[in-house]
Amino acid sequence: MTESMVRNKPGMASVKDMPVLQDGPPPGGFAPVRYARRIPNKGPSAIALFLTTFGAFSWGMYQVGQGNKVRRALKEEKIAARSAILPMLQAEEDERYSIDNVCHFHLSLSSTKDMRSLIFVQICQRMEEVP
Repeated sequence: MTESMVRNKPGMASVKDMPVLQDGPPPGGFAPVRYARRIPNKGPSAIALFLTTFGAFSWGMYQVGQGNKVRRALKEEKIAARSAILPMLQAEEDERYSIDNVCHFHLSLSSTKDMRSLIFVQICQRMEEVP
């Protein structure tokens, strides 16, 4: 389409000759725009979430404390059992040490033949049997 058909004028000499056609609001104005956030209240409140989280944390820490008590009791039982058998272990080690010490002493005096008696051989054999 040509300008002459749109404007019902035979032609124009300048752009300034065109009648001003401007868009505007409809009569009565535009409908109001809804811009507010209308979010429905679903789910628990903030205080309910806080109290639930606090309760779960408290219960977990209580369970940790109970586990610590059990672990401490087992550790004390283990220490008591070890301290109960400590004298026997110390006696076995003292016996092994004294036999080892006698064997080393007799081996250092190996130049004399009379030191290699039957008792000495039995003591050294007994030392080899002790783990």
